Amino acid sequence: MSEPAESVVEDLRARCRAALGSWDERLDAVIERDPGYAETFVALAEAAAAGPLGAHAKTLVLLACDAAMTYRNRESLPARIQGALDAGVPPEGVLEVLELVSVLGIHALNVGLSIALAEYPDGERPESPPARQAPVRERFERLRGYWDAGWQPVLAHLPGFLDRYTDFSAASGRHGVLDAKTRELVLIAIDAASTHLYAPGIRIHVRNARAHGATFGEIVQVFQLISLLGVESCLLGVPLLDAEAARPPAH
Repeated sequence: MSEPAESVVEDLRARCRAALGSWDERLDAVIERDPGYAETFVALAEAAAAGPLGAHAKTLVLLACDAAMTYRNRESLPARIQGALDAGVPPEGVLEVLELVSVLGIHALNVGLSIALAEYPDGERPESPPARQAPVRERFERLRGYWDAGWQPVLAHLPGFLDRYTDFSAASGRHGVLDAKTRELVLIAIDAASTHLYAPGIRIHVRNARAHGATFGEIVQVFQLISLLGVESCLLGVPLLDAEAARPPAH
């Protein structure tokens, strides 16, 4: 395996930083093993970055996916955080993203409750009275800024839990750094990431983002950016391949 020229390595690093706002040092091993492949990835990153989203939104979308519970990419998260800070996002903005993406855990209830309801007859799944549901829905709409019919089963059967979730899911907004559109783009990203692919959430947050002024191009660029996460197979595997290949053959 011949090593690429240092100028090639530095050029790819600079191009990736310019496109995505950060550099994952694990890409160094990929460049050394297969610089041609690394070039195609950087070119793909440049294509994904060449859209209408500003630097803040791009770095926060990528940060959100790395921090989300379905990905938890500890290796690249420090660079993503530094990239957001370098792009001018204040620490409170990074914290707002981290708190915002913690809502992803609720999908266990969204999916699980619908299955449980289908398996139990009406008599075994009592609903709360409408008078109990109404103020909970009103608070959700006021604090979250929307309502979707997908929340109705939770409201009908677990209004108290939904009320507490409303507080939890709205808590990140108190930092006031992210505008409503950017928050929705972040939520689209974590729902659409290949590690989650939660279609109901994607639809809700695309609709919300559009209502807050997001263009079709901005939403599609989110999908392009998070498609880059597939390179993780090489970021994880190539260093392990190098280590195993360097071992002396077993006798």
